[in-house]
Amino acid sequence: ATTEIEEGDGPSSSSDQPEEFSRRTVYVAGVPYASNEGSLTAFLDSKLGGGSVGSVRLPRYQDSGQPRGYAHVDFADAQTAERALRLS
Repeated sequence: ATTEIEEGDGPSSSSDQPEEFSRRTVYVAGVPYASNEGSLTAFLDSKLGGGSVGSVRLPRYQDSGQPRGYAHVDFADAQTAERALRLS
């Protein structure tokens, strides 16, 4: 999986939220199709320490419900997001 800090339009970059929040959100590409929010959270927590992940959004195709192969992960803080980026 590849990771990068997400910038631009979207829920994490809304003008009513502090920049710190947007620096915690990471786009993860190449997520296996068999993954779900729980398995991705468990994997990242195992690599970064429990409680590292705030939330995981795993977009799915409307017609099949299958994951699209990428995720948006909100980490506990910007430092943890930076550590996650070094995993790739």
